[in-house]
Amino acid sequence: MHANDYLWELILASFPFRWIVGKKVAAGSTGCVFRHGNRLIALTVQYGKPPGAPVIYGYHHALRGTIIYPLLDPYFVEIPDVLGPDNRKTYLVCSELMDPAIPEENAAGLDARYQEVGPEGDILEERNRKPGDLHPGRVPNLADRYGFSCFRDILAKLDDYDHITTVERNLEFTGKSHGLFRFRAARKDEPFQLPSGCQGAPILDEDARVVSLITGGDSKKRIYYGLDLWRFLSESQFASEGH
Repeated sequence: MHANDYLWELILASFPFRWIVGKKVAAGSTGCVFRHGNRLIALTVQYGKPPGAPVIYGYHHALRGTIIYPLLDPYFVEIPDVLGPDNRKTYLVCSELMDPAIPEENAAGLDARYQEVGPEGDILEERNRKPGDLHPGRVPNLADRYGFSCFRDILAKLDDYDHITTVERNLEFTGKSHGLFRFRAARKDEPFQLPSGCQGAPILDEDARVVSLITGGDSKKRIYYGLDLWRFLSESQFASEGH
C-alpha cells in the first residue's frame, strides 16, 4: 500500500488524530485534516507554544496499530484573548503532512522524544521515547470519533471517497462571544463532556464542512467555544505568508 493510502485512511477513519507534544506522551490535541491542492494539511488548537516543531502526529489503526506522520514546517498563530489552563496562550497550529512512518518498518528513524518544557518554552530535558508508548490506552481521546456536528449527526463526504464518521453529538450555534463561536449541547438528556485534549476538535456544518475548531468550553453552561476558523485564517499571517 502506498503511503498516501494511509493518509486517505486517516481522513476516512473514525479515529481522530492526536497531535502529540509536550511534557509527556499524554499531552496533545485533537484536530482535523483537509486538502489544499495536492497537499494534506493538519490543523489543531494548542495551549502554550512548544519550542520548535511539535514532535509527532499520529492515530491508532484498529488493525495496523499506531500510524505516525512527521510534520513539515509547522506554523503557529496566537489566538488573541483566549487563555488555556494556567493562563497559557492559545495557538492555532498548522502543518503539512509528510508520508507516514509505519512503526514496524520505520520506527527507528522517528523523531519521537519526551520533552520537559519550562515556563518560557525552553527545553529542560529531552529523551527518546518508544513509538509503542502511543498505544490508545495511554493517549486520551483515541477512542473518540472524529469531530462534532453543529446541526445533526452526519456522515461527511469527501469527494468520491467513502465517509468520515462524526461523533454522535448535536451542537446548536448560539452566537459569538469575544470573537469565538458558542455551541450549546443540543440534547439536554446527554451528559456534557469536555474531555482533556479535545481542543482542536473540528465542528462541521450541515454540508459537512469544517467551520470551527474547539478552543474550550464551560461545563456548567454546557457550552463549547470554537474558533471562527476561516475568518481567522483570512485575517491572520497564514494568508499573508502563503500558508
